[in-house]
Amino acid sequence: MKKYTLIVITILGISLGSCQDWLDVQPISEVSQDNLFETEDGYMDALNGIYLMMSENAVYGKNLTAGFVDVMAQNYFIFSDHQYIDLAYHNYETEFIQNEISSIWSKAYNIIANCNTLIEHIETADDLIFTGDTKSYIYGEAVAIRALVHFDMLRLFNLPYLSDSNFKGIPYVTEFKKDVTAQLSTDATMGLIIDDLETAYHLLEVDEIKTEGERGNIHRENRLNAYAVAALLARVHLYSKDYANAEKYASEVIDSERFAFVNGDEILLYNDYTYYNEHIFGLYTLRMSNLYSNYFNIGDLEDSDDLMASFRMADWYDGTDVRFKYWFEKKGIVSGTVTMINKYKRPSSANEEHLYKDPSIPIIRLPEMYLILAEAQAEYDLGLAITTLNMLKTVREASPLDENADFSQFQKALQSEYEKEFYSEGQLFYYYKRMNMGTIVAADGTNMPMNDAKYTLPLPANEIQFGGR
Repeated sequence: MKKYTLIVITILGISLGSCQDWLDVQPISEVSQDNLFETEDGYMDALNGIYLMMSENAVYGKNLTAGFVDVMAQNYFIFSDHQYIDLAYHNYETEFIQNEISSIWSKAYNIIANCNTLIEHIETADDLIFTGDTKSYIYGEAVAIRALVHFDMLRLFNLPYLSDSNFKGIPYVTEFKKDVTAQLSTDATMGLIIDDLETAYHLLEVDEIKTEGERGNIHRENRLNAYAVAALLARVHLYSKDYANAEKYASEVIDSERFAFVNGDEILLYNDYTYYNEHIFGLYTLRMSNLYSNYFNIGDLEDSDDLMASFRMADWYDGTDVRFKYWFEKKGIVSGTVTMINKYKRPSSANEEHLYKDPSIPIIRLPEMYLILAEAQAEYDLGLAITTLNMLKTVREASPLDENADFSQFQKALQSEYEKEFYSEGQLFYYYKRMNMGTIVAADGTNMPMNDAKYTLPLPANEIQFGGR
Protein backbone atom coordinates (compact mmCIF):
# COMPACT_ATOMS: atom_id res chain seq x y z
CA MET A 1 0.00 0.00 0.00
CA LYS A 2 1.18 3.47 -0.83
CA LYS A 3 2.35 5.74 1.93
CA TYR A 4 -0.50 7.70 3.47
CA THR A 5 -0.55 11.46 3.49
CA LEU A 6 -1.51 12.55 6.96
CA ILE A 7 -4.23 15.16 6.73
CA VAL A 8 -5.32 16.30 10.14
CA ILE A 9 -7.98 19.01 10.04
CA THR A 10 -7.43 21.46 12.81
CA ILE A 11 -10.25 23.35 14.42
CA LEU A 12 -9.39 26.92 15.08
CA GLY A 13 -10.79 29.18 17.75
CA ILE A 14 -14.02 27.37 18.47
CA SER A 15 -16.18 26.30 21.36
CA LEU A 16 -17.16 22.66 21.55
CA GLY A 17 -20.59 23.73 22.72
CA SER A 18 -22.40 22.67 19.55
CA CYS A 19 -22.03 20.52 16.47
CA GLN A 20 -22.31 23.63 14.32
CA ASP A 21 -19.24 25.10 16.03
CA TRP A 22 -16.95 22.15 15.52
CA LEU A 23 -17.71 22.14 11.82
CA ASP A 24 -16.48 25.72 11.43
CA VAL A 25 -12.96 24.71 10.49
CA GLN A 26 -9.95 25.66 8.44
CA PRO A 27 -8.21 22.66 6.83
CA ILE A 28 -4.46 22.56 6.32
CA SER A 29 -2.35 19.93 4.60
CA GLU A 30 0.00 19.02 7.43
CA VAL A 31 0.33 19.96 11.03
CA SER A 32 3.06 19.24 13.49
CA GLN A 33 2.02 16.14 15.41
CA ASP A 34 4.17 17.18 18.37
CA ASN A 35 2.22 20.43 18.69
CA LEU A 36 -1.18 18.91 17.96
CA PHE A 37 -0.91 16.18 20.56
CA GLU A 38 0.29 18.32 23.46
CA THR A 39 -3.17 19.26 24.77
CA GLU A 40 -6.63 17.82 25.20
CA ASP A 41 -7.95 20.36 22.70
CA GLY A 42 -5.38 19.18 20.16
CA TYR A 43 -6.59 15.60 20.49
CA MET A 44 -10.20 16.74 20.15
CA ASP A 45 -9.29 18.76 17.08
CA ALA A 46 -7.70 15.71 15.48
CA LEU A 47 -10.71 13.52 16.27
CA ASN A 48 -13.21 16.07 15.00
CA GLY A 49 -11.12 16.41 11.86
CA ILE A 50 -11.55 12.67 11.28
CA TYR A 51 -15.32 13.00 11.61
CA LEU A 52 -15.19 15.78 9.03
CA MET A 53 -13.26 13.56 6.65
CA MET A 54 -15.92 10.87 7.08
CA SER A 55 -18.60 13.30 5.88
CA GLU A 56 -16.88 13.95 2.53
CA ASN A 57 -18.63 12.86 -0.67
CA ALA A 58 -16.08 10.14 -1.41
CA VAL A 59 -17.24 8.23 1.65
CA TYR A 60 -20.21 8.72 4.00
CA GLY A 61 -21.23 12.14 2.71
CA LYS A 62 -22.53 10.46 -0.46
CA ASN A 63 -20.84 7.38 -1.91
CA LEU A 64 -21.26 5.03 1.06
CA THR A 65 -24.75 6.23 1.93
CA ALA A 66 -26.99 8.04 -0.55
CA GLY A 67 -25.02 7.58 -3.77
CA PHE A 68 -22.67 4.91 -5.10
CA VAL A 69 -23.69 1.98 -2.86
CA ASP A 70 -27.41 2.68 -3.18
CA VAL A 71 -27.11 2.68 -6.98
CA MET A 72 -25.61 -0.80 -6.66
CA ALA A 73 -28.70 -1.81 -4.65
CA GLN A 74 -31.03 -0.63 -7.49
CA ASN A 75 -32.65 2.07 -5.38
CA TYR A 76 -32.59 4.61 -8.22
CA PHE A 77 -33.80 4.71 -11.78
CA ILE A 78 -30.75 5.63 -13.83
CA PHE A 79 -31.10 7.19 -17.31
CA SER A 80 -28.87 5.84 -20.08
CA ASP A 81 -26.77 9.02 -20.14
CA HIS A 82 -26.31 9.19 -16.36
CA GLN A 83 -22.75 8.91 -15.01
CA TYR A 84 -23.89 5.96 -12.87
CA ILE A 85 -25.43 3.91 -15.68
CA ASP A 86 -22.59 1.36 -15.70
CA LEU A 87 -22.66 1.09 -11.94
CA ALA A 88 -26.38 0.33 -12.04
CA TYR A 89 -25.50 -2.80 -14.05
CA HIS A 90 -22.53 -3.61 -11.79
CA ASN A 91 -20.01 -2.86 -14.49
CA TYR A 92 -17.01 -1.61 -12.55
CA GLU A 93 -14.51 -1.37 -15.40
CA THR A 94 -15.31 2.05 -16.90
CA GLU A 95 -13.02 4.99 -16.22
CA PHE A 96 -15.58 6.98 -14.21
CA ILE A 97 -16.51 4.04 -11.98
CA GLN A 98 -12.86 3.09 -11.52
CA ASN A 99 -12.13 6.64 -10.39
CA GLU A 100 -15.04 6.53 -7.94
CA ILE A 101 -13.80 3.23 -6.51
CA SER A 102 -10.31 4.67 -6.15
CA SER A 103 -11.73 7.71 -4.33
CA ILE A 104 -13.66 5.53 -1.90
CA TRP A 105 -10.59 3.41 -1.16
CA SER A 106 -8.11 6.24 -0.79
CA LYS A 107 -10.35 8.39 1.41
CA ALA A 108 -11.31 5.43 3.59
CA TYR A 109 -7.71 4.43 4.20
CA ASN A 110 -6.72 8.04 4.76
CA ILE A 111 -9.33 8.19 7.52
CA ILE A 112 -7.87 4.97 8.94
CA ALA A 113 -4.35 6.43 8.76
CA ASN A 114 -5.45 9.46 10.76
CA CYS A 115 -7.13 7.19 13.32
CA ASN A 116 -3.90 5.22 13.65
CA THR A 117 -1.85 8.35 14.23
CA LEU A 118 -4.28 9.55 16.89
CA ILE A 119 -4.39 6.14 18.56
CA GLU A 120 -0.58 5.85 18.53
CA HIS A 121 -0.26 9.15 20.39
CA ILE A 122 -3.11 8.75 22.85
CA GLU A 123 -1.93 5.29 23.94
CA THR A 124 1.17 6.90 25.46
CA ALA A 125 -0.28 10.31 26.29
CA ASP A 126 0.04 11.74 29.79
CA ASP A 127 -3.28 11.26 31.60
CA LEU A 128 -2.79 14.62 33.31
CA ILE A 129 -3.47 16.63 30.13
CA PHE A 130 -7.03 15.28 29.95
CA THR A 131 -10.03 16.25 32.04
CA GLY A 132 -12.48 13.70 33.37
CA ASP A 133 -13.01 10.75 31.02
CA THR A 134 -12.09 12.65 27.86
CA LYS A 135 -9.09 10.42 27.13
CA SER A 136 -11.28 7.32 27.12
CA TYR A 137 -13.80 9.06 24.86
CA ILE A 138 -11.23 10.11 22.27
CA TYR A 139 -9.40 6.79 22.36
CA GLY A 140 -12.60 4.74 22.13
CA GLU A 141 -14.08 6.77 19.29
CA ALA A 142 -10.87 6.62 17.22
CA VAL A 143 -10.66 2.84 17.56
CA ALA A 144 -14.36 2.49 16.72
CA ILE A 145 -14.02 4.64 13.60
CA ARG A 146 -11.09 2.48 12.46
CA ALA A 147 -13.26 -0.63 12.86
CA LEU A 148 -16.30 0.91 11.13
CA VAL A 149 -14.37 2.02 8.05
CA HIS A 150 -12.54 -1.31 7.73
CA PHE A 151 -15.86 -3.15 8.01
CA ASP A 152 -17.39 -1.15 5.18
CA MET A 153 -14.31 -1.71 3.04
CA LEU A 154 -14.65 -5.44 3.73
CA ARG A 155 -18.34 -5.35 2.77
CA LEU A 156 -17.42 -3.72 -0.55
CA PHE A 157 -14.12 -5.30 -1.60
CA ASN A 158 -14.29 -8.84 -0.15
CA LEU A 159 -16.35 -11.67 -1.59
CA PRO A 160 -19.70 -12.35 0.11
CA TYR A 161 -19.09 -14.02 3.45
CA LEU A 162 -21.30 -16.95 2.49
CA SER A 163 -19.28 -17.50 -0.69
CA ASP A 164 -15.81 -17.61 0.83
CA SER A 165 -14.92 -16.47 4.33
CA ASN A 166 -11.26 -17.29 3.59
CA PHE A 167 -11.07 -14.83 0.69
CA LYS A 168 -8.12 -12.43 1.10
CA GLY A 169 -9.35 -8.96 0.27
CA ILE A 170 -8.64 -5.79 2.21
CA PRO A 171 -5.68 -5.12 4.52
CA TYR A 172 -6.45 -4.27 8.15
CA VAL A 173 -4.14 -1.36 8.89
CA THR A 174 -3.33 -0.57 12.52
CA GLU A 175 -0.13 1.43 12.12
CA PHE A 176 0.74 4.66 10.33
CA LYS A 177 3.62 3.46 8.17
CA LYS A 178 4.82 3.39 4.58
CA ASP A 179 5.21 -0.39 4.39
CA VAL A 180 2.58 -2.47 2.63
CA THR A 181 0.10 -4.14 4.98
CA ALA A 182 -0.77 -7.69 3.98
CA GLN A 183 -4.27 -8.65 2.88
CA LEU A 184 -6.11 -10.94 5.29
CA SER A 185 -8.94 -13.41 5.00
CA THR A 186 -12.46 -12.21 5.70
CA ASP A 187 -12.53 -14.28 8.89
CA ALA A 188 -9.25 -12.79 10.12
CA THR A 189 -10.37 -9.27 9.24
CA MET A 190 -13.68 -9.76 11.03
CA GLY A 191 -11.75 -10.86 14.11
CA LEU A 192 -9.74 -7.63 14.10
CA ILE A 193 -12.86 -5.53 13.56
CA ILE A 194 -14.52 -7.16 16.55
CA ASP A 195 -11.36 -6.76 18.64
CA ASP A 196 -11.32 -3.02 17.90
CA LEU A 197 -15.02 -2.63 18.63
CA GLU A 198 -14.71 -4.52 21.91
CA THR A 199 -11.77 -2.30 22.88
CA ALA A 200 -13.88 0.77 22.10
CA TYR A 201 -16.85 -0.73 23.94
CA HIS A 202 -14.83 -1.08 27.14
CA LEU A 203 -13.19 2.35 26.77
CA LEU A 204 -16.64 3.91 26.46
CA GLU A 205 -18.18 2.17 29.46
CA VAL A 206 -17.79 5.56 31.18
CA ASP A 207 -19.78 7.33 28.45
CA GLU A 208 -22.27 9.68 30.05
CA ILE A 209 -24.66 9.30 27.14
CA LYS A 210 -25.87 6.35 29.20
CA THR A 211 -27.09 8.71 31.91
CA GLU A 212 -27.09 12.31 30.70
CA GLY A 213 -26.76 12.32 26.93
CA GLU A 214 -23.88 14.75 26.95
CA ARG A 215 -20.80 15.50 28.97
CA GLY A 216 -20.09 19.14 29.77
CA ASN A 217 -19.62 20.95 26.47
CA ILE A 218 -18.80 17.79 24.50
CA HIS A 219 -21.97 16.47 22.91
CA ARG A 220 -22.13 12.70 22.92
CA GLU A 221 -24.72 12.52 20.15
CA ASN A 222 -23.58 12.41 16.52
CA ARG A 223 -20.47 10.56 17.62
CA LEU A 224 -19.39 6.95 17.90
CA ASN A 225 -20.52 6.85 21.50
CA ALA A 226 -21.12 3.80 23.71
CA TYR A 227 -24.47 2.89 22.17
CA ALA A 228 -23.19 3.41 18.63
CA VAL A 229 -20.37 0.95 19.31
CA ALA A 230 -22.86 -1.57 20.72
CA ALA A 231 -24.99 -1.13 17.59
CA LEU A 232 -21.98 -1.71 15.35
CA LEU A 233 -21.11 -4.84 17.31
CA ALA A 234 -24.64 -6.09 16.63
CA ARG A 235 -24.24 -5.32 12.90
CA VAL A 236 -20.82 -6.96 12.66
CA HIS A 237 -21.77 -10.11 14.60
CA LEU A 238 -24.84 -10.58 12.40
CA TYR A 239 -22.61 -10.42 9.32
CA SER A 240 -20.67 -13.48 10.50
CA LYS A 241 -23.85 -15.22 11.73
CA ASP A 242 -22.96 -14.93 15.41
CA TYR A 243 -26.62 -14.58 16.31
CA ALA A 244 -26.14 -14.74 20.07
CA ASN A 245 -23.86 -11.70 20.18
CA ALA A 246 -25.90 -9.89 17.54
CA GLU A 247 -28.96 -10.29 19.75
CA LYS A 248 -27.04 -9.29 22.89
CA TYR A 249 -25.84 -5.95 21.54
CA ALA A 250 -29.02 -5.08 19.63
CA SER A 251 -31.01 -5.71 22.80
CA GLU A 252 -28.68 -3.47 24.78
CA VAL A 253 -29.34 -0.54 22.47
CA ILE A 254 -33.10 -1.11 22.39
CA ASP A 255 -33.39 -1.65 26.13
CA SER A 256 -31.48 1.57 26.85
CA GLU A 257 -34.56 3.51 25.66
CA ARG A 258 -32.10 6.22 24.66
CA PHE A 259 -33.50 6.32 21.11
CA ALA A 260 -37.11 6.71 20.03
CA PHE A 261 -39.12 6.18 16.88
CA VAL A 262 -40.50 9.31 15.26
CA ASN A 263 -44.13 9.84 14.35
CA GLY A 264 -45.79 11.78 11.56
CA ASP A 265 -46.48 14.86 13.68
CA GLU A 266 -42.81 15.15 14.71
CA ILE A 267 -41.65 14.70 11.13
CA LEU A 268 -43.78 17.59 9.90
CA LEU A 269 -43.21 19.84 12.93
CA TYR A 270 -39.41 19.62 12.73
CA ASN A 271 -38.99 18.82 9.01
CA ASP A 272 -37.25 15.71 10.31
CA TYR A 273 -36.92 13.55 7.20
CA THR A 274 -33.87 11.57 8.35
CA TYR A 275 -35.71 10.68 11.59
CA TYR A 276 -33.06 12.26 13.76
CA ASN A 277 -34.17 10.81 17.10
CA GLU A 278 -33.62 7.34 15.67
CA HIS A 279 -29.95 8.03 14.85
CA ILE A 280 -27.67 5.88 16.97
CA PHE A 281 -24.77 7.32 15.00
CA GLY A 282 -25.01 10.02 12.37
CA LEU A 283 -22.57 12.40 10.75
CA TYR A 284 -23.46 16.03 11.33
CA THR A 285 -22.59 17.81 8.10
CA LEU A 286 -23.35 21.13 6.47
CA ARG A 287 -22.88 19.33 3.15
CA MET A 288 -26.36 17.84 3.39
CA SER A 289 -27.87 20.84 1.62
CA ASN A 290 -25.59 20.20 -1.35
CA LEU A 291 -26.38 16.49 -1.27
CA TYR A 292 -30.09 17.25 -1.56
CA SER A 293 -29.83 20.03 -4.13
CA ASN A 294 -27.33 18.21 -6.36
CA TYR A 295 -28.95 14.77 -6.46
CA PHE A 296 -32.50 14.76 -5.09
CA ASN A 297 -34.03 18.14 -6.02
CA ILE A 298 -34.77 17.46 -9.64
CA GLY A 299 -33.71 19.92 -12.29
CA ASP A 300 -33.03 19.68 -16.01
CA LEU A 301 -32.88 15.98 -16.89
CA GLU A 302 -31.02 16.81 -20.09
CA ASP A 303 -27.88 17.43 -18.05
CA SER A 304 -28.45 16.04 -14.59
CA ASP A 305 -27.00 13.79 -11.93
CA ASP A 306 -30.38 13.51 -10.23
CA LEU A 307 -31.21 10.23 -8.52
CA MET A 308 -34.88 9.32 -8.87
CA ALA A 309 -36.57 6.61 -6.84
CA SER A 310 -36.68 3.29 -8.68
CA PHE A 311 -39.94 2.06 -10.16
CA ARG A 312 -39.97 -0.94 -7.83
CA MET A 313 -40.42 1.37 -4.85
CA ALA A 314 -44.13 1.81 -5.68
CA ASP A 315 -44.81 -1.83 -4.82
CA TRP A 316 -42.99 -1.84 -1.48
CA TYR A 317 -45.03 0.33 0.86
CA ASP A 318 -48.51 0.37 2.33
CA GLY A 319 -50.16 3.70 1.62
CA THR A 320 -50.20 4.56 5.32
CA ASP A 321 -46.49 3.81 5.85
CA VAL A 322 -44.78 6.85 7.39
CA ARG A 323 -41.69 6.15 5.28
CA PHE A 324 -43.70 6.25 2.07
CA LYS A 325 -45.62 9.37 3.09
CA TYR A 326 -42.62 11.49 4.11
CA TRP A 327 -39.60 10.22 2.17
CA PHE A 328 -40.98 10.45 -1.36
CA GLU A 329 -42.43 13.23 -3.46
CA LYS A 330 -43.93 13.22 -6.92
CA LYS A 331 -42.53 15.90 -9.21
CA GLY A 332 -43.58 16.85 -12.71
CA ILE A 333 -41.04 17.16 -15.51
CA VAL A 334 -41.34 17.72 -19.24
CA SER A 335 -41.69 14.02 -20.01
CA GLY A 336 -44.09 13.18 -17.19
CA THR A 337 -43.86 12.53 -13.43
CA VAL A 338 -41.00 11.16 -11.38
CA THR A 339 -40.60 10.27 -7.70
CA MET A 340 -37.82 11.96 -5.75
CA ILE A 341 -36.46 11.21 -2.29
CA ASN A 342 -36.97 13.80 0.46
CA LYS A 343 -34.79 12.16 3.12
CA TYR A 344 -32.04 14.78 2.87
CA LYS A 345 -34.28 17.75 2.21
CA ARG A 346 -32.95 20.99 3.66
CA PRO A 347 -34.27 24.58 3.77
CA SER A 348 -33.84 26.76 0.72
CA SER A 349 -32.42 29.62 2.79
CA ALA A 350 -30.31 29.98 5.93
CA ASN A 351 -33.19 31.88 7.56
CA GLU A 352 -35.19 28.64 7.67
CA GLU A 353 -32.49 26.43 9.21
CA HIS A 354 -34.06 26.70 12.66
CA LEU A 355 -37.21 25.05 11.30
CA TYR A 356 -35.33 21.83 10.53
CA LYS A 357 -33.65 19.15 12.60
CA ASP A 358 -29.84 19.15 12.56
CA PRO A 359 -28.32 18.00 9.23
CA SER A 360 -27.17 14.51 10.18
CA ILE A 361 -26.56 11.71 7.68
CA PRO A 362 -27.65 8.49 9.38
CA ILE A 363 -25.01 5.77 9.62
CA ILE A 364 -26.89 3.45 11.96
CA ARG A 365 -30.46 3.87 13.22
CA LEU A 366 -32.76 2.27 15.77
CA PRO A 367 -34.86 0.25 13.26
CA GLU A 368 -31.80 -1.79 12.31
CA MET A 369 -31.54 -3.02 15.89
CA TYR A 370 -35.07 -4.42 15.68
CA LEU A 371 -34.29 -6.11 12.36
CA ILE A 372 -31.09 -7.60 13.77
CA LEU A 373 -32.89 -8.73 16.90
CA ALA A 374 -35.72 -10.33 14.91
CA GLU A 375 -33.32 -12.16 12.59
CA ALA A 376 -31.36 -13.51 15.56
CA GLN A 377 -34.49 -14.57 17.44
CA ALA A 378 -35.77 -16.43 14.38
CA GLU A 379 -32.94 -18.91 14.84
CA TYR A 380 -34.59 -20.28 17.99
CA ASP A 381 -38.09 -18.76 18.36
CA LEU A 382 -39.91 -17.74 15.19
CA GLY A 383 -42.96 -16.46 17.08
CA LEU A 384 -40.79 -14.10 19.13
CA ALA A 385 -39.03 -12.92 15.95
CA ILE A 386 -42.36 -12.13 14.29
CA THR A 387 -43.44 -10.15 17.36
CA THR A 388 -40.22 -8.10 17.23
CA LEU A 389 -40.56 -7.47 13.49
CA ASN A 390 -44.16 -6.39 13.96
CA MET A 391 -43.09 -3.83 16.57
CA LEU A 392 -41.20 -2.03 13.80
CA LYS A 393 -43.98 -2.50 11.25
CA THR A 394 -46.53 -1.11 13.70
CA VAL A 395 -44.63 2.13 14.40
CA ARG A 396 -44.18 2.53 10.63
CA GLU A 397 -47.96 2.07 10.19
CA ALA A 398 -47.36 -0.93 7.93
CA SER A 399 -49.42 -4.11 7.82
CA PRO A 400 -48.15 -6.65 10.38
CA LEU A 401 -46.88 -10.08 9.48
CA ASP A 402 -49.29 -12.89 10.34
CA GLU A 403 -48.25 -14.32 13.70
CA ASN A 404 -48.54 -17.82 12.20
CA ALA A 405 -46.20 -17.07 9.29
CA ASP A 406 -43.58 -19.68 8.49
CA PHE A 407 -39.82 -19.09 8.33
CA SER A 408 -39.85 -18.39 4.58
CA GLN A 409 -42.60 -15.79 4.97
CA PHE A 410 -40.69 -14.21 7.85
CA GLN A 411 -37.51 -13.94 5.74
CA LYS A 412 -39.48 -12.32 2.92
CA ALA A 413 -40.97 -9.81 5.35
CA LEU A 414 -37.55 -9.12 6.86
CA GLN A 415 -36.11 -8.37 3.42
CA SER A 416 -39.06 -6.12 2.70
CA GLU A 417 -38.33 -4.05 5.80
CA TYR A 418 -34.67 -3.62 4.79
CA GLU A 419 -35.84 -2.45 1.37
CA LYS A 420 -38.30 0.04 2.84
CA GLU A 421 -36.24 1.29 5.77
CA PHE A 422 -32.82 2.18 4.36
CA TYR A 423 -33.55 4.11 1.18
CA SER A 424 -30.57 6.38 0.42
CA GLU A 425 -28.56 5.11 3.41
CA GLY A 426 -26.38 2.50 1.68
CA GLN A 427 -27.41 -0.48 3.83
CA LEU A 428 -29.65 -2.36 1.37
CA PHE A 429 -26.79 -3.49 -0.90
CA TYR A 430 -24.99 -4.87 2.12
CA TYR A 431 -28.14 -6.84 3.06
CA TYR A 432 -28.39 -8.37 -0.40
CA LYS A 433 -24.69 -9.27 -0.29
CA ARG A 434 -24.83 -10.65 3.25
CA MET A 435 -27.70 -12.92 2.24
CA ASN A 436 -25.82 -13.78 -0.99
CA MET A 437 -29.01 -13.36 -2.98
CA GLY A 438 -28.80 -14.87 -6.46
CA THR A 439 -31.44 -12.48 -7.81
CA ILE A 440 -32.58 -9.03 -6.81
CA VAL A 441 -35.26 -6.79 -8.28
CA ALA A 442 -33.77 -4.22 -10.64
CA ALA A 443 -34.75 -0.56 -10.57
CA ASP A 444 -37.18 -1.11 -13.48
CA GLY A 445 -38.93 -4.00 -11.71
CA THR A 446 -37.32 -6.85 -13.64
CA ASN A 447 -35.25 -9.60 -12.06
CA MET A 448 -31.47 -9.00 -12.01
CA PRO A 449 -29.14 -12.00 -11.57
CA MET A 450 -26.34 -11.44 -9.05
CA ASN A 451 -23.05 -13.23 -8.45
CA ASP A 452 -19.76 -12.80 -6.58
CA ALA A 453 -18.33 -10.49 -9.25
CA LYS A 454 -21.30 -8.13 -9.05
CA TYR A 455 -21.21 -8.10 -5.27
CA THR A 456 -17.47 -7.39 -5.07
CA LEU A 457 -15.74 -4.17 -6.06
CA PRO A 458 -12.35 -4.62 -7.74
CA LEU A 459 -9.33 -3.18 -5.97
CA PRO A 460 -8.16 0.17 -7.35
CA ALA A 461 -5.56 -0.13 -10.10
CA ASN A 462 -2.97 1.73 -8.00
CA GLU A 463 -3.31 -0.82 -5.22
CA ILE A 464 -2.59 -3.60 -7.66
CA GLN A 465 0.26 -1.78 -9.37
CA PHE A 466 2.02 -0.27 -6.35
CA GLY A 467 0.66 -2.27 -3.44
CA GLY A 468 1.40 -5.70 -4.84
CA ARG A 469 -2.22 -6.84 -4.39
